[in-house]
Amino acid sequence: KDANKSFGVTPYQNYCMLMESCQYRAALEEIWRELFDMNAYIEQQAPWKLIKESVEKTAAVMSDLINGLRCVAILLKPILPQTSRKIYESFSFEQPWEDVSLEYFRDLLRDPRRSVERLEVNRDIIALGKPIPLFQRYDVNERP
Repeated sequence: KDANKSFGVTPYQNYCMLMESCQYRAALEEIWRELFDMNAYIEQQAPWKLIKESVEKTAAVMSDLINGLRCVAILLKPILPQTSRKIYESFSFEQPWEDVSLEYFRDLLRDPRRSVERLEVNRDIIALGKPIPLFQRYDVNERP
């Protein structure tokens, strides 16, 4: 199994180019592709099983995923500002959301020490043991 996955590098490079050329849909597709890769990584690594074998390996996998979510949140910031803020603030990143930018992201990608070992889930996002959804559920049978 491929541990220590680095999410964010390719989407960042492609995203910047696509946004600069006003190809917003393609830029979003880069982000969705990264989320798809993260989902496949979760399935491959199976942290719910891995924890029984190695706490250290599980921590590394979770760190990779948290960094991936941080990358996604930063890339979504200009497109879905409220949703991206919820994602970012779900964790205790040192950099305040107001100071997060593509330049900050570029610097993160260059810094090999961008580990998130000491991060915790922000308890404010949990209500009665259930995560607060990012989007309101849409029911096709409900009338506005």
